Amino acid sequence: MTLLCVGVSAQAQHKTIRLRNERIVPAPRAWDAAGPGGQSHPGRLSGLFLIQLSEGFDPVWRTELRARKVELLRYVPEDTFVARLSGARLEELEALPYVRWVGEYRPEHKVHASLLAAVPGHDRGGALAVTVLFSPAATAEEVAEARGRLAEVHQESSTRSGAILQG
Repeated sequence: MTLLCVGVSAQAQHKTIRLRNERIVPAPRAWDAAGPGGQSHPGRLSGLFLIQLSEGFDPVWRTELRARKVELLRYVPEDTFVARLSGARLEELEALPYVRWVGEYRPEHKVHASLLAAVPGHDRGGALAVTVLFSPAATAEEVAEARGRLAEVHQESSTRSGAILQG
């Protein structure tokens, strides 16, 4: 019986975040004052981040996180959410008993693996056709920035799932 409890405890300490393009095994409280790579992080963070919870989600936490300028956007296995931070304080988030880990949701996490596979062999002189699906919570500025990065926009539409750009 003791061995079973130890096994479950060890598994809980190493919950893998399963993204499309990467598996992340975060250590609890992975960020220190210097952050990953020794880079200093400002007192307030904005942008997209991954937030892993210590256990299954309690709906009350969504309200608590909103009060700390965190919007949970999408669930990612295991007990993780893609979240939009709008001037949130990292220290406050990490002090919450149910927050296990906070990490950046990097650009390479957002790009589908098939697109990444096409890029290395892609002729740099030509264009690569892409379709970009935005979160329903994406701001007009974020969509405009992505539109500006495309050489051409062939089609643009909005759905309940978010804005879609093809270019």
